[in-house]
Amino acid sequence: MPRRSDPTNHPIALRSGGRKRLHHPPSKNPSHGPNSHAHLPMHKQPCLPNEVAILDVISASLAQALDDPNLAVKIQQIKALLYEKRFLEVFETESWLDIYAARWVPSRALAFREIFDSIGLLERSEEVAEFTKGKGKENAESTAGTAVAGTAQSAESPRSAQKVICIGGGAGSELVALCAVVTQQLGSTNDQQHEESLHSESETEETKKAEPETTPATESSSSVIPPLDIHLLDIGPYGELINSFQDTCLSVLPGLSSDATNAIFHQIDILAPACTPLFENLLTRSTTQPPIITLLFTMTELFIQSRPRTIAFLRMLSRFAPRGTLFLVVDSANEEASAVTVGKEGRSWSLGMVMDGILCTPPPAATTGSEEPAPKAKALWRKMESEDSKWYRLREGLQDHYPIKMENTRYWLRLYRRN
Repeated sequence: MPRRSDPTNHPIALRSGGRKRLHHPPSKNPSHGPNSHAHLPMHKQPCLPNEVAILDVISASLAQALDDPNLAVKIQQIKALLYEKRFLEVFETESWLDIYAARWVPSRALAFREIFDSIGLLERSEEVAEFTKGKGKENAESTAGTAVAGTAQSAESPRSAQKVICIGGGAGSELVALCAVVTQQLGSTNDQQHEESLHSESETEETKKAEPETTPATESSSSVIPPLDIHLLDIGPYGELINSFQDTCLSVLPGLSSDATNAIFHQIDILAPACTPLFENLLTRSTTQPPIITLLFTMTELFIQSRPRTIAFLRMLSRFAPRGTLFLVVDSANEEASAVTVGKEGRSWSLGMVMDGILCTPPPAATTGSEEPAPKAKALWRKMESEDSKWYRLREGLQDHYPIKMENTRYWLRLYRRN
């Protein structure tokens, strides 16, 4: 689906010498106050190796677009369409997709990697397993008994894949960020194994003989980190771009293999009724653990296209999502862009609060036809993490690794878990 683009009318200036580096000067628009990313200093800490690796992946995958002599002009044309909210003209035009990705994917992928890492999105399997193993009444209320049973097996089958469904993920930001997080975890596991190996060398010869001769780091790492079965859904024809990103991730990111991540792209309009069978299949025929769903910098555009259909989509998602499903929603914290008018009085609410109301408000209690009060209904989702305004800031030296000017990102965040 369309993605949040933060479009502006800034002119583009080209720096002389070498590959063109696109720059977006500070806006003269008074509505861009002191919280604008243009006024926020970069992170004072040096850039991280996995952040540089993300930019290496993107640069290699989009080399042709980055070398396009008309790149600056095309970016301006795309920004004009986005500013006019003509999203489908951009995202359904295949010739625009690489240009769009070259401009917006780097900043997004970097921010998403930090978000996934900071909330431990891929490290909550034990927490979810404990939750889905709940007994008695709480377990009986689950709408996904098969998922509960499957999760109980996950402790015995650490190799079972973790399904990740990225709604609006066609441009590739989520895929690159997820691969970077997996690579980071693989590196941490290998470091720990190295320390254990050094420790074991100081043990007695008798102890050494009792241990296995060799255990390749990749095998042990793979047994700890579940493989990711990544499904990316979008309205545009992003299939070739996703394939390019996946191939480049495997060749550039250290330690990553096709056993650790597998990506499948689905071209579909999620607001169309025809999407229902796909979501039913993805969510109810899950692996042995509940899926993870992401909806990143897409919700605003869905509400702009159709508020009733977006609410209907969220209800459909809630209906099929098994107990324990994690649902991560992130979008721009631009107050004007993310405000939703509700009620006859026209009161404005932030989109994050609207999402809380849709997902976390218990449905009305059913009438029983007797004098006894009906049992209190339970909310379908529980809010696990919440940020109303947070910044991702580019670290020092990171901009030197990419030819297009990147941006700091201010966002709001919600992580929900299906009850």
